[in-house]
Amino acid sequence: MNVWGKFKSSKLAIGCLILLVIIVLLGVMAPLVAPNDPVETNVREKLSGSSLQYPFGTDQLGRCVLSRLLYGIRTTVGMSILTMIITISIGTILGVVAGYFRGWVDEMVMRLCDVMLSFPSEVMILAIVGMLGPGLENIIIANIIAKWAWYTRMIRAIVVQYMGKNYIHFAKVVGCSPLHIMKKHLFPGALGEIVVLASLDTGTVILSVSALSFLGLGVQAPTPEWGMMLNEAKNIMITHPTKMLPPGIAILLVVSAFNFIGDKVRDIMDPKYVDRRVKKGDFAKSRKSISN
Repeated sequence: MNVWGKFKSSKLAIGCLILLVIIVLLGVMAPLVAPNDPVETNVREKLSGSSLQYPFGTDQLGRCVLSRLLYGIRTTVGMSILTMIITISIGTILGVVAGYFRGWVDEMVMRLCDVMLSFPSEVMILAIVGMLGPGLENIIIANIIAKWAWYTRMIRAIVVQYMGKNYIHFAKVVGCSPLHIMKKHLFPGALGEIVVLASLDTGTVILSVSALSFLGLGVQAPTPEWGMMLNEAKNIMITHPTKMLPPGIAILLVVSAFNFIGDKVRDIMDPKYVDRRVKKGDFAKSRKSISN
């Protein structure tokens, strides 16, 4: 059974993938499907309940919650995916180069990674955003700076494992250039593990973007963003607690979907992980039967 066949065997993974596709499509088509302007205020309708005009009600400024939720997909999910793509790209380039050439190139890249990894990523992100100022672009820059070193080290370790393969030695013997070997052999071989890393950590980036916006360091009003919506809803949490549910549930669903898909992809790409998990479960069952 191929990778896609194994992935399809999990109903949970397929359900999460369908959910993410629908959410992304809703974000892309937000101008067409949103019932109202996401930034238009209507004080007369503030904090109203569900209606045909406002299916999820309105916030404290009379803005349509559903419209802001749909447009927020572009900011929260779209920018998080963009951040992950840029970070993974930098980590892949540096990791493949360090893993292939080794020597002083590897030493220089790894020591730079050691310096970056010596600081907790959350603290570094807060420090960078504090220096650059609040804003979506600064959040992206801060996440890239804080996380590229970890991906570089992980991908470098993956590439080192492939360097001992016979087809890599054969490619060197027949005179293939380093660029050809990295592009045609090392990168395709490590692509599966890179996809696993990206799918597992996209949810973390979404939480980081939303958390910074919730703290007032990220996206600024009136731009629709789920973390910002939570920040605005917390001010009326006592009187209207339901206003926190739409953005909160949206973040929960998207992050959970990415995590479930990442777990399934990891299981497919790393059979040893599944074997270890199965053996651990068999051991627990055996010990329970013995105790009984």
